[in-house]
Amino acid sequence: MFCWEDGRSIHPRVFLRHFKMLLLKAGITKNLRFHDMRHTFATLAIESGVPIKTVQGMLGRQNIQTTLGIYAHVTAKMRTEAAKIMTGHISKHLPKMISNQ
Repeated sequence: MFCWEDGRSIHPRVFLRHFKMLLLKAGITKNLRFHDMRHTFATLAIESGVPIKTVQGMLGRQNIQTTLGIYAHVTAKMRTEAAKIMTGHISKHLPKMISNQ
């Protein structure tokens, strides 16, 4: 998947060593696997409003349930946004519901 500038493939251990060094330079001390970046990408893409079908295609998944069940995670930002949406919905419709009783 990854290669040197001359086209030779990079041994996975060498790549992981470079990956770990980049994490440290970025101030990330948590032990992350390279594969964890797929989960992060999927979650951030969905959180940013990228359609799930697009995320599915970018991850190369054939089954949308796999994308949703394995790669998509709910973030605090998503929960907050959902709460705002529901607060607006309830505020808009609750007075009508109460007056009809």
